[in-house]
Amino acid sequence: MTKLTIELKTELAKKVERLVNSYTDKNILFEHFIESQKDKIRQEITEIGKDLKKYEEKYNMSSKAFHDKFKKGEVDDSTDFMIWAGIYEMQLDSKIKLEQIS
Repeated sequence: MTKLTIELKTELAKKVERLVNSYTDKNILFEHFIESQKDKIRQEITEIGKDLKKYEEKYNMSSKAFHDKFKKGEVDDSTDFMIWAGIYEMQLDSKIKLEQIS
């Protein structure tokens, strides 16, 4: 077993303590919490993917190929490209978060 210590504001700490104490098996509570977060991140990745698809179709290029060119400075700094790069990086961040909690 590992003990976890976190600092929370008093009111939130009280709510968390009541919730944790309502579970006989604390592991189940946190497994459910983690699964819930994974589902949320997966949904986020899917929604971001829809936005990326619009740019991929508009410019006939995968987001990965675009991002590689963007990082190398091989595309201009148009508004579309700046937004596309930002959205792609958000998706990459979400994928990393998902991997870290999986």
